[in-house]
Amino acid sequence: MDNLCIDLGTLLDNPSVKTLENPGVHSMHCLLDVPSCVRSMFTVLRDPTNAGGKYSVAYQLGLNGTQLMVEAATKVIDNLFEIYVYMTHYLSIFYSCRQEV
Repeated sequence: MDNLCIDLGTLLDNPSVKTLENPGVHSMHCLLDVPSCVRSMFTVLRDPTNAGGKYSVAYQLGLNGTQLMVEAATKVIDNLFEIYVYMTHYLSIFYSCRQEV
């Protein structure tokens, strides 16, 4: 989670969501593409201690940790895109071959 969204109290890209109540809907776009979110640096959240409670900050990742998280997430997204392109190509060949039979 980025510190900006925590400080705002709601998600920058989804202001109807309270940040520490439902952090799972925070988008990768906000974490990777919004400069003010990245500049605010990232945290690791701790699960709520009781049912219906709020998440809390367990660790501040600082500048180096934030940079490492951005790099790792970018690699994951790039790999997912490559898989998507490959599968789309494979399926188009598969379906064109089925239609010829």
